[in-house]
Amino acid sequence: MPPSPCQRKRHFTALLIACVCALIGVATAQTLTITTVDGHSTSLSAAQIAAATHVTVTADDHGTPAKFEGFRSPPF
Repeated sequence: MPPSPCQRKRHFTALLIACVCALIGVATAQTLTITTVDGHSTSLSAAQIAAATHVTVTADDHGTPAKFEGFRSPPF
């Protein structure tokens, strides 16, 4: 006997939740790779970026104040 529409909806919802959880796991495991002009590269994990010294810079963007935030990259 084929599944009822209600069962199909539950199966689809479970599959959707599993896919979202898998994508969240992949997104949290990513690293940032910085490559210099001469080809030297360094990879940083999310934990390393979080632990790095963060800075805030205020600049003028064509007459409008702009604020940029980031982290100091390690020396290459």
